[in-house]
Amino acid sequence: MTTALVVPYRVKISYYAFMTILIPIYTIHYPLVNNLNLCIIHLNLILISFLTDKHVFISMSALGISIVQLAWLLDFILEIMGIKFLGATNYMFNSNTPLYLRVFSLFHAWFPFFLFYLVKIVGYDQRAFYPQFVLSNGICLLSYFHNDLYSQNINRMKDFHIFSHLLFFPTVIFTTHKFLMWFDFNKKNI
Repeated sequence: MTTALVVPYRVKISYYAFMTILIPIYTIHYPLVNNLNLCIIHLNLILISFLTDKHVFISMSALGISIVQLAWLLDFILEIMGIKFLGATNYMFNSNTPLYLRVFSLFHAWFPFFLFYLVKIVGYDQRAFYPQFVLSNGICLLSYFHNDLYSQNINRMKDFHIFSHLLFFPTVIFTTHKFLMWFDFNKKNI
């Protein structure tokens, strides 16, 4: 059963415009393997959702990346305050990285709130749990074997890799799944 999205047209158009600019900029500045970065995958899942009007992709993104993006935001805020936390946002303060690229990377800060907004509008599709579980863990395991991709995804500490992928991501996905079921204002769960 497919439910038509009720996402406002202006939101979709704004998102299309953002992605139309972001994709070429990231393609120029990062290797193609960057497209397998969890954050980029979830940006693209929202794009697919808007194009196909299937909200399971919104639920997959909210489930798979919102907590990670909130951790990025916390790391960024703490870094501004001079407190070292995860180190995931160090590149945002690197003067060798072009300013416009760092500005576009700020999508990490607003993306989780955008995802929660979308879930509030269309509801949380519980069918997203298993595909997202497979997607996140598959990408994380793939990144373990590909050094360029590995450096792009959440864990930048090789020794922490096995713990984070085999325990952390499944725990985060399950916890986020329970939260989104509670958060779903529309109660259209399938």
